[in-house]
Amino acid sequence: MYVDAQVTFNSALTEGDLVRASFSKSPSTFLWTVAPSAGKRLRLMYCEIQLTTDAEFAADFVYETWAYNPYDLPNKVKINEFRYRSISDLLFESTGVYPTVPAIGGTGPRGLNKEVVIFPFKYNTARDMRASYGVEIRVKSDAVHTGTMATTTFYCLEEDE
Repeated sequence: MYVDAQVTFNSALTEGDLVRASFSKSPSTFLWTVAPSAGKRLRLMYCEIQLTTDAEFAADFVYETWAYNPYDLPNKVKINEFRYRSISDLLFESTGVYPTVPAIGGTGPRGLNKEVVIFPFKYNTARDMRASYGVEIRVKSDAVHTGTMATTTFYCLEEDE
């Protein structure tokens, strides 16, 4: 069970026991960042947004690109912003929609009890995010969204600068 961000086991573990933990939380707001490690660059090749057919937007999803402000180092400045206000916005901005993934595995916590729609964002060229330029992508939203699941996956290669 989860108690104060710690995992408490019902019985003691013994040497050699394998523990796998997975946790998710429905935040009231969120901000997460995709950025390269120091001395590296991320080559963003592809992105996709996956959500179940019962997903409802309660507020905008915002994807921002930030980089160092050359006139005010080490502060950053927003370079661009993509704001998705509805499911329709995802459809219009994506490069298509993959076939729907059917509900599978039953209705329990290990199954997927709603269909999933996948919106791909395929880029004509790789987009470089260099640590030396402070480039990062921020994904944020200001409300709780309803539905079974929604996620974004960025497919990147990390290389030395």
